[in-house]
Amino acid sequence: MITKLKIPYLKTFIFCAILLLSTLPMASANISDEDPDVFWTQFQHNALKTGTTYSSAPYSDPAVLWRGTTNPSQSAVSVTPVITDEMAYILISGGNVCAYNKTSGDLVWSSGTKDGSLQTSIPAYGNGKVIVAVNDHYNSGYLFAFNATNGDELWNVSVTEGNFACPVTYFDHRIYVADGLKGGISTKYYYCYDDNGNLLWKHANNDTAGFLWCGASIVEDYIIYPTHEGKLVSLYRTNGTFVDEVDITTDLSFSKPDLGRIRASVSYSDGYIYTTSEDTFTEGYIWKVGFDPVNGVFIDDGWGIRRGFSTSTPVVHDGKVYVGQGEHGYTGDLTCLNDSDGSLLWSYPTDAGVKCSPVISIQKNSAYVYFTGAKTNSSLYCVDQDGQLAWQYNPLDDYGYILQGAAISDEKVFFGTDGGYLYCLEEAPHEPPIPDFTADPTSGYDKLSVDFTDHSTNYPTSWNWDMDNDGIIDHTDQNPTHYYDTSGVYTVTLNVSNVYGNNILSKTDYIVVEADWNPWNDPDSEGLPDGTYITLTEVIDAYNCFRNGTPAPGTGSIIDLTKVIDMYNAFRYENPI
Repeated sequence: MITKLKIPYLKTFIFCAILLLSTLPMASANISDEDPDVFWTQFQHNALKTGTTYSSAPYSDPAVLWRGTTNPSQSAVSVTPVITDEMAYILISGGNVCAYNKTSGDLVWSSGTKDGSLQTSIPAYGNGKVIVAVNDHYNSGYLFAFNATNGDELWNVSVTEGNFACPVTYFDHRIYVADGLKGGISTKYYYCYDDNGNLLWKHANNDTAGFLWCGASIVEDYIIYPTHEGKLVSLYRTNGTFVDEVDITTDLSFSKPDLGRIRASVSYSDGYIYTTSEDTFTEGYIWKVGFDPVNGVFIDDGWGIRRGFSTSTPVVHDGKVYVGQGEHGYTGDLTCLNDSDGSLLWSYPTDAGVKCSPVISIQKNSAYVYFTGAKTNSSLYCVDQDGQLAWQYNPLDDYGYILQGAAISDEKVFFGTDGGYLYCLEEAPHEPPIPDFTADPTSGYDKLSVDFTDHSTNYPTSWNWDMDNDGIIDHTDQNPTHYYDTSGVYTVTLNVSNVYGNNILSKTDYIVVEADWNPWNDPDSEGLPDGTYITLTEVIDAYNCFRNGTPAPGTGSIIDLTKVIDMYNAFRYENPI
């Protein structure tokens, strides 16, 4: 059913709508009781799929706070993470769920599900549980729930012989997920389970290929989702009763028969449902369709704008619609449209298709948009609300494919790669770094090898090490190794800098190098392989020095019985000394 919005009664409609909406709870009541600036509980932040947050995030000078490795290692990350007040969670290609400390990046737990080869259904968090939809090797779909704190499995249930390929939606102790493309065009279901693993209802969708990335939005009492073929469906979220549907290819005054297919979720904002479709490898549509949140029916109001190929879920903020465009293997862009009529405001081009859904941090009286490019060795981008690049981050030594987008929480932005890593970036402090370092060992005999480790804060970008306080820079690596050939006491100085300035730290008399008492560990001696292995002849020489009270040749050290025993044990067990 389509409700026509008749222009002669528009003012009356708006006035009545304002009165009615003033008696309703705000849309934020449909999200959760958790702090929305801290919790990113599912795909595009919440059950409305708004994709926006008032948490700040890196806006000019991003720095890697940590990089987490998947367990098992090198397992691809093809989904966006889910973030709580303490943890970041990801589902990896092998089927494990990995949980990381949000501040340190330490792996807290990794729990297995099914050993499927590819997992693309984004998890959700709710009621202290991490909910994941996974596929086994037969591409059959299961739901799992884990204790969010320790990773203990709470329950799992076999849901479908089909597969899962759309995000998990969680709201009010209910879990929503749908059949994927396995089995071709047939009857496919949207399912609702409670968060104890009990099936509450399932709704049959006839003659559909299934749901690939077609996640739902929860608006008041209704669940709204798209179908592959171009329909929008509205059900009562608690019992699955059918309310309304609209075929975007035929039922609207702005319908387009060449819609193609929908492989994106829907988002909701101020009385409208937003989604995208793909027609060819280079072209598709962006859609805005009216929706009555009181009665759960669609309204013939909005627009459909033909632009580029898109699997991206639109994000709406401050009169603008942001959406990614571009397929695998093609160039792409982040597009910004005028929300009122769909006209193009600007686009930011990229060398890879933007298949992900953008997310927005609203901060400093502005909005910053975060998105990734879909290709190997790609980047995370940040542009401002006017389409100007704020920064671009390409992970070092990580050539994995980037498929999904980012999540924002607590002034940080998180994203993963198929290289098997989860990244956490924050805004670098706009001040000079504070130097600190340690060394191991800090004492020993000459020809001493010392490993230095930088512990400076505020993200230095250059390091100048003076290892012997002679005013000459010995190393510029962050964590160098230095060899002390001569006995003595050494002061070590580190000068660290970034674009905001520099600071210097000197540790006085930090390295103590003593003259080596043992002339028999010289590389020119007879012990193999490099002279540091002791021969029987050298043990006898040392014993004679001890017996006769004569100093060791070359070093003048007094040889006691302990040193003789050490040399004998080194000879006996073929260990260097």
